[in-house]
Amino acid sequence: MSCTSSAASSFSAWGRILRKAVVCAACVMLVSCRRPTEQPVPGGAADGGTFAQLREEFGAIIARFPNHPRSRETLDLLIEAAVTEEGLNKDGANRTLMYRLPDDNIGLYLFDLEYEALEKESTEKAKAFCQEVRERASGTALALAAFDKTLALEGNDPNRFLELCEQELTQATREGEARVALLRRFEFYRETKQSKRAALDALLFMAEYPEISRRMGTTSSLIAAVRNAGFIIEAKLLKEAPVLGEAAQTLHGELARSKTDAEREDAAAPCTAIYWRFAPNLEKMAEVVVPDEPVSFENVFLLARMAAIAAFDLDAREVMEFASAYSDAVKRFAAAGPVSTQDLRRLAACCEVLVDDRLGMFGSRAGDAVLSRRAGYNAGRYISPGALEQATASLFDAWADVVQLLHDRDPDATAASFAGFIDEQISLLEALGNHRAVIACHKRFIDRYPDDLERVPRYWLAMAECYGGPLNAPEEAVEILAALAERYPDSPEALSASMKQGLLLYEAGRYEQAVEILEVFAAKNPENEMATTARFLSALCLAAMGLAEESETAMIRITQEDPQSPVAARALFWLGSTRLSQQAYDKARDAFRDLIERYPESPYTPQARNYVEKLSKSGL
Repeated sequence: MSCTSSAASSFSAWGRILRKAVVCAACVMLVSCRRPTEQPVPGGAADGGTFAQLREEFGAIIARFPNHPRSRETLDLLIEAAVTEEGLNKDGANRTLMYRLPDDNIGLYLFDLEYEALEKESTEKAKAFCQEVRERASGTALALAAFDKTLALEGNDPNRFLELCEQELTQATREGEARVALLRRFEFYRETKQSKRAALDALLFMAEYPEISRRMGTTSSLIAAVRNAGFIIEAKLLKEAPVLGEAAQTLHGELARSKTDAEREDAAAPCTAIYWRFAPNLEKMAEVVVPDEPVSFENVFLLARMAAIAAFDLDAREVMEFASAYSDAVKRFAAAGPVSTQDLRRLAACCEVLVDDRLGMFGSRAGDAVLSRRAGYNAGRYISPGALEQATASLFDAWADVVQLLHDRDPDATAASFAGFIDEQISLLEALGNHRAVIACHKRFIDRYPDDLERVPRYWLAMAECYGGPLNAPEEAVEILAALAERYPDSPEALSASMKQGLLLYEAGRYEQAVEILEVFAAKNPENEMATTARFLSALCLAAMGLAEESETAMIRITQEDPQSPVAARALFWLGSTRLSQQAYDKARDAFRDLIERYPESPYTPQARNYVEKLSKSGL
C-alpha cells in the first residue's frame, strides 16, 4: 500500500467510527474544551416517550455503548417525538434536528448519516453538504465534524489536503477547525513516514492546546511521535515538564529553526541543522565538528541531544563521551559571559535528563532488568570504572553549576532551597556509589553557605563518614572531624565528631591521640550517653598500648560508675576474657559470674556462662 493510500484509509476509518461517539467526544473537546455530559447507563430502549426522555436515553447509549443495537431505533423514535412535540417538518426533520443540536451526539450522529448517504451519490454533493454545515453551524462540534469530513474527502490528493490544512492554520478564522487541521496533518505525516514533520506538528499541538491534548488522552502518543522521530531529549523534557505548553512551545521553536537551517543551501550548516538532518544517527552527527569557541547554547544543547540518543541506544561508551563533553561545554558556556535565565533552566533540565539516563542505565532506576544488564555489559566492555565515575561526577558538577547560577539570580532563594537540591544530588550519587562526587556536593554547599549553622556541621560530619566508610580514607576523615569539632564546637554534630574521631584513631592504631580525644570528650560531657562508650574505647586504647593495669582500672570504673549502661556488661566481659587469657582463672570466673548475675539479658551473658561451665569442668 502506498503512503497516500495509507493516509486515505486512515481518513476512511475515521469516518466509520464517527457515529460511534469517539469522534463526538473529540469534536466537542476540540471546539469548547468540554467533555460530553456523562449520562446514566440505559436500561432498555423505550417503545415511546417524550422527546426529552428519548434524547437522554439516546445520549446515554452513544456515550457509553456506541455499538448498542437499539441506537438507530431510539433515534427514529426521537425524530418522531421531535416532529410531534417540536413541530418539525417531517420531510426535513433530520437536518432540522441536526442544526438544533450542533454540540450534541444526536446532531453529530444525524450529520454522519446524512453525509454517508450523500457520499454514496457523489463526492461533490458530500463536499457541498460539509460546506453548508460549516457555514450554518460555525463554531460548533457539528461544523468541526464537517471540516474533518472535508479533509477526509481530500485524502487521496495529498497536495490539496496539505493546502487545506495550511490554509486553515494560517488564516485561523475558526479556532476549532485549526485544531482539527493540525491534528489531521500530524496524522498524515505520521502515516506517510514523515516522522520529523509529524514531531513538529505534535509539538505545536501540545504548545497550542495542552489542556485539550490532556483531556483527549493524546499527550503520550504525541510525545511518542517526538521520540520516534529521533528527538530523544525533547521527548524526555516534555515528559518531565511542569508546564507542558511552555516546554512544547520552546522545543517547537527550536526544532522549527533546525528545519529551516537544514533547508538552507549554505555549505557550512549550523549545529541546529545537523540535528534535524541526522538525528538519531549519532555516527553522522559525530562526524561534524562542533566548534569549541565561541561556545553557544545551540552547541551545548546539541551535545545534550547526542548524549540522550546514546542513552536511548544503551551505548555506554558514547553516553560517557557526550555527557562529559556536555558537562565541559556547560561550564565553559556559563563562564563565558551573561547567560539568560531561560537558557540556564534549559541546561539544568538537560542535566537532570542525562543524570536520569545515567541512573537508568547503570543505577537503581533501571526498570528493565534485561536492558540494564545489556547497558552494564556495554559499560564493562568499553569503559573503565574510574572513567565512568569521573564522567558522572563531571555531569553532576555541571548540573550544580547551573543550578547555583539560577539560585544566585533568584531573590527568593534560600539556603534551604539550595540544600534541597544538594541533598537530591547526594541521594542520586549514593545510589551510583560515587562517593567522591558526594563529598564534592557537601563542599559546594559549605562554600556557598559557610555560616549556615543548621546544615554545614551536618555536611562536615557526612563528609567524614564518607571518607571513613566507603572511601576507606581514615586519615582524611580524622582531619574533617577535627575541623568540625574546632569550628562548630557547640553543634550536636561536634559531639558525634569527637566520638567518631576517637574511634577512627583507635582503628588506625593512633592510640595516644585517641585516648586524649576520648578522655576530653568524657570529661566535658559526663551526662552524655556516649560518655561511657568513650571511656570504654579509651580503656581499649590503654590495653593496646600495653598498659594492662591502667586499662583494667578503667574498665572496673565503668562497671562501678555507670552500671545501668549496656557498656558496663561489655566491660565485665572484657575483664573476664582478658583475665582468662592471663590465666587468672579465679578473677576471670568472678568477672563472668558478676556479668551473669547483674546482666542476665546481655548478649554477652551466654558466652560468659559457657566460660564458667568450662572452668568448672576443667577444675580450674
